[in-house]
Amino acid sequence: MILKLVPTVVIFAAWIALGHAASCTTSPLEQFANLAENEKLLWIQMEKTDGGKKVNVRCGARGPTKSSEGNPINVVQDPTVWYNQVIGNVDFSSVMPCRFLSFVLRAGATKGPGAGSTAVPTGAAGTCGAKRPYSGDCKYPGIPSTETRWPEGKFLGKDDQRSWVGAVYSIASINGKPLDEMPETVTHENIHGVSSDDAKYCTDEDSNGGPNMDGKPVIYNGGLMITNKRGTDFTMRSFMFKNPAVRTAAMKSDKNIGLPFAKVFKGANGCDAEIVYEFSPASGGGLDFSVAFPLMAWSQEAQQDLRDSVLAYQTTDEVVISVSTHALRRAHNLDFDAACDPTTTEIVRVAKSLVCAKTSQRINATIKARIKNSAGNEAQVDVSTNLTNPTSYRPQTGVVVHTNPTITDDHGFELSFSLTATEAPVSCEKFYWDPLVQPISGDGNSATAVIGIGLTGLQIALIVIGVFVFLAIIGTTVAYKSKRACFRKKGQSEVAMTS
Repeated sequence: MILKLVPTVVIFAAWIALGHAASCTTSPLEQFANLAENEKLLWIQMEKTDGGKKVNVRCGARGPTKSSEGNPINVVQDPTVWYNQVIGNVDFSSVMPCRFLSFVLRAGATKGPGAGSTAVPTGAAGTCGAKRPYSGDCKYPGIPSTETRWPEGKFLGKDDQRSWVGAVYSIASINGKPLDEMPETVTHENIHGVSSDDAKYCTDEDSNGGPNMDGKPVIYNGGLMITNKRGTDFTMRSFMFKNPAVRTAAMKSDKNIGLPFAKVFKGANGCDAEIVYEFSPASGGGLDFSVAFPLMAWSQEAQQDLRDSVLAYQTTDEVVISVSTHALRRAHNLDFDAACDPTTTEIVRVAKSLVCAKTSQRINATIKARIKNSAGNEAQVDVSTNLTNPTSYRPQTGVVVHTNPTITDDHGFELSFSLTATEAPVSCEKFYWDPLVQPISGDGNSATAVIGIGLTGLQIALIVIGVFVFLAIIGTTVAYKSKRACFRKKGQSEVAMTS
């Protein structure tokens, strides 16, 4: 897709209400240390791109709060989630916890996962351990020498592996109107309807930004809502929460627009994003849009395998999108374990119906899947209703991973949604639609902070004061002894001179 420069307005909703987001009085690590086990720290920063403002959210869940010896520890669970969105594109990748610890928490050092290790995944054979031993260097496995990197500027480019790639999807237009040609407004704010403590947020002033960053990151204590508007026809709202209790409270507030229409979909460690779209019907009624799934990997061969492995089936009210776990592990440069890994991994669920904003009525859309038929040509088909015989992007391959795939430039599996003018009348004004994104598991290794474990700002201040006092006492003692020694030498000299 060619990105075009469009008029952009970026608003921090909290700044409008209060004038400025207050600076954080405690470090990200201290805020993380105040979380209960399984609660999430939510960190967000805006970035300037040619296509508009890119939203970068970093979500990390806290693991066990005490070591086996009973000492406080700060364990970051595997995986952490890097959630990025720009225009109508969404990238939901999982990242090694040690990267979250160093980049977001700025802890300075890590040690092995210990009790914080997670089982990845739980298969029919029982709970399996980490996918690889903890190396201690916070490095990904990397692209095998037998596979081909992408050229510069294409897909993931020549970059070394920097994530466990996950769900990627894109909406390019609404009712035939390209989103990248519409004026943009991007906001992020705290969740409404929650306690005053859960509504807190602050600016991470000490974070190191790059030349393309737009302002300092903000840390939300309870939850956040991101609103991405394109013209008057398209709005995407994303919700993320610290814990289930915050979500329950937020569901009761009308200010969290569209949230009541989102379904609960628990992801890894709760770092899931609940995304609700708001579409306007066409001028004479009716609604059309498509969702593409241009899944990416670090090598050309792994990416083709991953795209070819996409499967879909529909339930009563959802379409479920999965990929071959074998292909997914290959995209992660990890080994597939047939004894533990499931055959497929679910990445996204999307609602089959859209909700009329005026009546709250759900209307089922006509949904078609775009696939490659046995001849390799594009075709539109109905989505299977059979879990055991789902629709495959490439029916001739199913979930089988290619040994030597033919690299193509296609953008992968796609779903099209359409409502007639009768089904989507102008009188509804808006329609809500919700995909549910699943974080992908990583290699199973959590990370533990070594520096600054469990210390509050007050404790650190007291330690620093104590050190200064100690040094002052030492300095006074040394000076006193030195002075006494000087007096003794002077007295001895005077005696010698008079004898």
